[in-house]
Amino acid sequence: MTSEVLAVLVRLSTVGTLGMLIVGLLRAPGRRAVGSEAAYWLWLLVPASLIAVLLPRAPACLCAPDALVSPLLIRVIVAPELAPSITGSSCAPTVTCMWGLGASTVLIYFAFCQWVLRRSLGLLQRRADGTYWSPMAEHPMLVGAWHPQIVLPREFDTRYSASERSLILAHERAHVERRDAMTNCIALALVCVFWFHPLMYWAWNRFRFDQEVACDAAVIRQSKVPHRRYAQALAKTQLTNPTAIAFGWRRRHPLIERIAILRRPTPTRNRRLLGYAFALALTLCGAYIVWVAQPGLPDSRIESNSRIVIAPR
Repeated sequence: MTSEVLAVLVRLSTVGTLGMLIVGLLRAPGRRAVGSEAAYWLWLLVPASLIAVLLPRAPACLCAPDALVSPLLIRVIVAPELAPSITGSSCAPTVTCMWGLGASTVLIYFAFCQWVLRRSLGLLQRRADGTYWSPMAEHPMLVGAWHPQIVLPREFDTRYSASERSLILAHERAHVERRDAMTNCIALALVCVFWFHPLMYWAWNRFRFDQEVACDAAVIRQSKVPHRRYAQALAKTQLTNPTAIAFGWRRRHPLIERIAILRRPTPTRNRRLLGYAFALALTLCGAYIVWVAQPGLPDSRIESNSRIVIAPR
């Protein structure tokens, strides 16, 4: 059983690595071509490919993998089949237990950071506009995963002008409408599963950055506000705990890069739709390739085992 779990984990790591590398190569040119909102959808490739690993093997009647998928890519995806010494050795139970211990530790750490953040905010008081006021909060943020709450600092009405307050609230409400809190929770779950993978932490950081710039682009497009005014409001904000499920205007995201992205012209509706279509097509193609390349018993091995010759005595 432990060797099977380890084999699946190796396949998930291999497929996840390929997905993160592809998104990493496409995200920057995608933002320039179709805008930040559509480019953010490229990240769907990673979870979709991971889900395809867990699906049953594709029926042979659908498509022969060798017809559409490079044999080299198939060999990479079915890495555990090529490394039986890792997944079938006596150390498989130990490695699996180490993975489970590490994943549990990272999950507890994230839960502790979330608990510390919520405790640091003190008693929240509901405002007339549906947001919450905290006597301890220093900056605006969106806290929570299942029922996210917009939390504002005590001096929110005095620190920011009326136009800045409107933009900040529009930014946080855009996170709520886009279900970014739930998406962020799923991404954290992947970080817990792949806690040993250094590329996952880079992808987590870049995913959060793309999430913020996509939200920036949505607010600018919907409010028709000048980019300069929005950038000024962005520069006045600070950061909350980056490991908790909270969405503030964070120092963790390089403000210089973020403001530079805001200077780009807003893409047309047709370009955004083209970007969404490309991201969905890439996601479906990636998941399909992983699905049809699921490891199984090769045909040559089946034929050799099916031919049983009984030698005469």
